[in-house]
Amino acid sequence: MNVAATGKYTINTRVATALSGAYHLLIDGVNVTGTVNVASTGGWSVYTTVSKNHIALTAGSHVLRYYHESGSLNVNWHKFIQEVQLFKDCNYGGTWSAAFVAGTYYTANIVAAGGVNNDASSIRIPAGYSVVLYDGDSLTGTSLTLTADVSCLTSLSFNDKLSSMSITSTSNATHAAAQSFVQAVETAPDQAVTVYPNPAKNYITLQNVKNSVIYIVSSTGKQVIQTTSAGTSTTLNIAGLSNGMYYIKVVKGEESVLKKLIINK
Repeated sequence: MNVAATGKYTINTRVATALSGAYHLLIDGVNVTGTVNVASTGGWSVYTTVSKNHIALTAGSHVLRYYHESGSLNVNWHKFIQEVQLFKDCNYGGTWSAAFVAGTYYTANIVAAGGVNNDASSIRIPAGYSVVLYDGDSLTGTSLTLTADVSCLTSLSFNDKLSSMSITSTSNATHAAAQSFVQAVETAPDQAVTVYPNPAKNYITLQNVKNSVIYIVSSTGKQVIQTTSAGTSTTLNIAGLSNGMYYIKVVKGEESVLKKLIINK
């Protein structure tokens, strides 16, 4: 994935399950979300968005990995949204900074997020946000509306005056962030697809895969097998694969389904 700008990000993941499950996300090999537990959403096609806030990312290319910990989940997509950031000093520096998603923040909220009352000197505002700053608590007093970065609030006569603010999203865009659809975890509900045996050793059989393209992807995101199936079922030779966890992705038209495979010889 490619990150457009250094900052703090919210990672939204679209998931569905009739049971429950858990996962975490890694960026460049580092677990950035911790374990994310997902309770039943009401069905395999009933999707909900799970959010993890304040993930620090640097600009440039990174490797995103989805790690399935337990249970059963359909994962549709991941979306990265850059957050608004306040800084103690001009030019986006200083001894403290604090990140915020869309919402209303009084003095106590700003302090709880790591900010300091009447002490902000610069602000980063990604495209797609409108921010109203107030010099009084609870959205009172003199206000200043911003829609872009300000490297020094002194230029707007608002240095060290911020006590509360309101952040709204003006669009459904990803706010100049990286939006990544990970090949290994794009799925759509199709619980008719079955895989057996699982765990497996040398061969697996997939049923209900007529006119489908079948991929097997390692837990590191590397594609190790690609084939097509013209019939309702197909048997694959996996003798050349090492022990471990893999993902089987079955694609038919614009829909796909993901299955977890364990190889244990």
